[in-house]
Order: sequence, then C-alpha cells, then structure tokens
Amino acid sequence: MASVVVQTLLTRDAVGVKLCVPSTKDRKALEHITPVRKLQKNKKLVVKQTKIAGFGFGSAPRFKDLNEKTTPIALCKRSAALFNAWKRKRSSPGISTPGTSTKKVKLIANKQIDSTPPKIKRDIVQTTLDAFSDHTKRILHTLDAMQCRLMCIDFDKTLLDIHTNGSWSATADELVPHIRPLFTSLVPRLHEHGIHLAIATFSPQQKLINELLHLVFGASIAKAIVVRANCTTWSVEAVDGLPEHILFNRKHKLGYLVSSAQALPNKEITPLNTVLIDDDSNNLHAVSEFGVHTVWFEHDDSIASLATKLIPQTKNDSHATPVKKVLPRSERMGRPIKPKKKRTLEY
Repeated sequence: MASVVVQTLLTRDAVGVKLCVPSTKDRKALEHITPVRKLQKNKKLVVKQTKIAGFGFGSAPRFKDLNEKTTPIALCKRSAALFNAWKRKRSSPGISTPGTSTKKVKLIANKQIDSTPPKIKRDIVQTTLDAFSDHTKRILHTLDAMQCRLMCIDFDKTLLDIHTNGSWSATADELVPHIRPLFTSLVPRLHEHGIHLAIATFSPQQKLINELLHLVFGASIAKAIVVRANCTTWSVEAVDGLPEHILFNRKHKLGYLVSSAQALPNKEITPLNTVLIDDDSNNLHAVSEFGVHTVWFEHDDSIASLATKLIPQTKNDSHATPVKKVLPRSERMGRPIKPKKKRTLEY
C-alpha cells in the first residue's frame, strides 16, 4: 500500500509512531481509516440534507435549478401524475430548440416593403356591385309600382347609425362617418330616377343636417333634399281630408311629410304617393292611418332587406295558413243545416 509519511510522534516510552495518510488511489484504505458514514451514525451528528426534490433519484439531482416550494417531493403514486405534469410544463432548452433545421428566409435589403393593404380581387368587387345594382333596380321598380313620388327618411338611427338626441355639439364633419353606406349609395340613384327626397326628423338642428348633406351628397343633391326639422323655419298648409290638429302637431310626422310635399314644385303629391323610412314604429303607425307607405328600418338592414320590405303586403300576408274557400261538408253533401238553439242566460 502506497502511503505518505506526514509526521513522526513520540510516545511516553520514546517509541516513534509514524502517522501515515494513504493515497487517494487506494479507496479501501480510505474507507478503512475514515469511515465517514459509520462515524456520523455513532456520534449522531446532524447531517445536512443533500437530497434534492425528485422521485427516488437519491442524492444525485435529477434536474438542475429546481424550486423546492413548487416541485412535488412526495414518493407516492398520487404525486406521480403531478410530477409528470410539472415536468411537461417546465422550461427546457430541448423543447424550445427545434429538432430539424428551419428554413432561413432570405431578406432583400434593397427591396421596399409595400405597406398598403392587399387589393381585393376584381371579380369579388364586381359581384358585389352587380348585387347592389340588382337590389337597387328592385327598389326603383317597386317605387314605380307604388306610384311613389316622395321618399322621406328619418335622421337619427336611420340615416345615421347613432342618435344625436337633438344636441350635437361637434361639427358636421364628425357626423360623416356615421352616415350609413346604404343611403350614401342609394340616395343618388333615387335622385337620378326622379324621386323626390326629404328628411323628416324631430331634431331641431336643421342647419347641421343641411351641412351634413352638402358634405356627403354634394351641393346639387343636397339642394334638392327637403329638410323638415322640429323648428320654426317652415309651415304647413291645411289639406282637405286631413285633420288640422294632427297637421299642426309637431310631435306627429304627418305634418312633416305634407310640408315636404308642399315645398316641391309638383304639389300634387299626396300621402298615398309618400314613403316614410323610420326606426320608430310609433311614427310609422301614426302616419299609416292616412295612407302613407311605411318601412320599419332596423339597425342591421341591408339593401336586400330594404328591397324586400318595400314590397307592399297583400291581404293574405297576415294569415299563417291559406284562407279556406271550401264549403262546409253539410252543404256539400246536401244535408240540411240544423239551426242553432238560442241560449238564454238565467240569473
């Protein structure tokens, strides 16, 4: 056994004792001289826990950089699933690094990147325009069949997608994005077809409405549109057959429609030749009693739904099933009909 002499000690008898330390190559001699575990057991020394959280891996750590508070350490079957779930969620460089080589994208330095949005295909745009023109033709054909000469449109929540409550404090430019695209494209077509247009609203801001119409439709179309707001800039003349207490009532839309028709050069327009598009059903029921054609406008209406709503209803539309036109069975069989007994109430 190879050893190294460190120091020679003398006892009482003057006998020299050599203290030898074995070399690190001889493990058995090292365990024989310094039995660490046995020494710790006999002296009951407090041994610092060197085991790191894991599942039966002994003192050798299974994973590096573990958090003892969040890592499960119980050696049981119930915690095995918890440990596997934690192992899948932990950050691992092997997971983030792809196993296969990714394709490198070559960037051209001199090429300028176009920030404009991609162009819509021409066939899709053409199809949309064709569908819109077809529905517009249906609307014009229906108005001609109804002999409509004046179309009145409500302002708040109909021409606009918001309600100004009659107190819009901003400029007319800020109202332009709130005009529905449906009327932006339909109103010029109605004007070209020869149908008179009017705005009938309970809002008192007539000046604001005129400015908005000039911004959206231009000066030529805006001048042709009659604006009737809840203000004192217009009046209405009495008409035979229409009650005056309704005509002069500013809370009723009939006076607005009649005044719009009287402001046009062709004063032969009657309520029977007028169509009102409004989002308030109360206004529609009030004017429909005098023969005005009404269209209830909803917030999600399109050009197709508007064309469908303009079609006048027939008498049979109110019935869920067809009206029976067959005679009773007793009459078809030639049997006499038994007269019903009169019932008298006894008190």
